[in-house]
Amino acid sequence: MTLFEVRPMWRGSPGKFTRSPFVRLRQAKTTGIWKIYWRRQTGKWELYAPASTAKNIMVAMAIIEADQYGCFFG
Repeated sequence: MTLFEVRPMWRGSPGKFTRSPFVRLRQAKTTGIWKIYWRRQTGKWELYAPASTAKNIMVAMAIIEADQYGCFFG
């Protein structure tokens, strides 16, 4: 699962938007554990260091919302 930030285009026609991926979540089929990745400026995805896994999607979303290191929301 990938989450995107959607914004109106800076210079463009009204109604046009840009989409930038900022979170990637992957669930292990065998354990059900979610891995949380953030996207570096280079475009490379890395595990989120403060909490790289979550037992369910709600815990993962809480970790992303807290954004302890400012990787998701600056």
